[in-house]
Amino acid sequence: MAEGTRRRLTPQLLVLQRKHKSNPLLLQQKTTELYKAEKSSQFAGILPTLAQAPVLSLVYALFLRTTVDGHPNALLSEHLFAVPLGTSFVHVLSTGHLWSQGGVFLALFVIMAAVAWMSRRIALRLALPNPDAAPGTDTVTRVLSWLPFITVIFAAFVPSAAALYLATTTVWTLVERQVLRRRLWRAAEFTPGARPAIAR
Repeated sequence: MAEGTRRRLTPQLLVLQRKHKSNPLLLQQKTTELYKAEKSSQFAGILPTLAQAPVLSLVYALFLRTTVDGHPNALLSEHLFAVPLGTSFVHVLSTGHLWSQGGVFLALFVIMAAVAWMSRRIALRLALPNPDAAPGTDTVTRVLSWLPFITVIFAAFVPSAAALYLATTTVWTLVERQVLRRRLWRAAEFTPGARPAIAR
C-alpha cells in the first residue's frame, strides 16, 4: 500500500525536511530520489484512483441516463423499498413524498455520514507528523479531513441508485482498508527484523 510506504519512510522524510527546509527544490529532488530508491512514488495512491475514473463515469451515466442505447433505462424503473431508483432526495422533497420515501434516503445518509466520520478519525490518527510544518498546517489538515462528508451532500442530488452505490462503495472501501492495514501490520510483526509499515 502507498500509505504503508509513506509511513515507513516518515523518519527519512522528516530528516530531509529539516535538512533542506530552506531549499524547496532540493527537498523535492531528494524526496523523489528516496521514493525512487523504494520503487514507489509520492503519487502512488493517486494513480489507482485516476485509473478508475473512466469506469466510474460509465457507472454514474448508467444511474443518471433515462435511456440506454435508445431504450428506456430499466434500472431506473426498479425500486429500493418504496423509492424508485431514478428518484433523488431533492425530488422527493419537492414532490412532498418525504414521509413515505425519505426514510430510505435517511438510512443511506446515516451510513455514509458514519463512514465519513470514521474515515476522518482514521486519517487524522494516521497523519504523518511534521514538526517543521508551517504554522496553520495542522488547521488546514483538519479542515480537509471533513471532505469525505461531501459524499453525503452529493448523494442528496443524485438518483437513489447512485446514492446506494455511494453508500456501498464507501463502506466497502473503509472495511477493505482496515483489513489491509491489520494484515500488513501482522505480517510485519511476524517477519524477523521487519518494522511495522502501517500504524493501527
